[in-house]
This record gives sequence, structure tokens and C-alpha cells, in this order.
Amino acid sequence: MNTKPFPDPPKPNDHLEWLIDESLTESFPASDSPAPAVAREPAEGASIQSGSVTMSVEWQGDHKLIGDEKASFERELERLGLKPDDFLVEVRREPDVEGVAGRSAIRYTVFISDVAHPERETCKLHGGHGKDWIGRYGKIVVGDR
Repeated sequence: MNTKPFPDPPKPNDHLEWLIDESLTESFPASDSPAPAVAREPAEGASIQSGSVTMSVEWQGDHKLIGDEKASFERELERLGLKPDDFLVEVRREPDVEGVAGRSAIRYTVFISDVAHPERETCKLHGGHGKDWIGRYGKIVVGDR
């Protein structure tokens, strides 16, 4: 017969054991996470090594609007001596230009964050037909040095 009315109290770190159990650590985004977990999509022209895509800039939002500009932006970062892996870029579509048809009507805002240097502010630039947001960002970076 068991003479103890209650089980032994837990040891100091027993309550943490379930947190490190690999079977319980599936990919669920935290509810208070600043951004949802999203699959990163490589820029067009990204290199493929050993059957996997080399990730670089993390693109979010309406990034499919900008097509080839993604690869151009990553090349510009490398030209400036920056690591594309350190950048998160969110693209948000703006209302189209009235009276203009096709791709010339498309306007968007680009938010560029250097995640390796959170003390730097997110840069907001405008893109679309006739807007050189990539060149403008290059000038901003060079001016900050």
C-alpha cells in the first residue's frame, strides 16, 4: 500500500520538458507574432544549388506585381556590398492611374526593412511605370554611409 497521499512534487525544470519535446514543436505561428509565417518565394533568377533554391530577400505582399525587379533589387544590394538575406521587402498595390491601361497603370509602394539592423528605419518608396525605386534605394544607402 502506498503511504504517500500525493505524488512527489515536480522537480524545478520538469514543467519545461514538454516544451522541448520535438513531437510537440510543429510549425505553428505564434498568435502574438508580428508577422505570420509565410513561405519565402525566391526572386526570378535566384540560383538553385543541390536541388534547393538559394533564398535571398524575403518578399511579402503583392510582390508578384514587380516581376523582374526582384532580381534587379537583389543585384543592387549585392553591388552595394549588402547581403540580400538581411532584407525583407513588402509590396502593396496602390490604386491604378486613371485613364492609363496595362502595366503603365500599376502603382505600388515598396517597404524595405534591413532585418539585420533593426535600428534602421523601414524605407518606403513608390514604384510603378517611370518610378526607379531600386535606384532611389541605392542612393539612400550610399548617402547613409
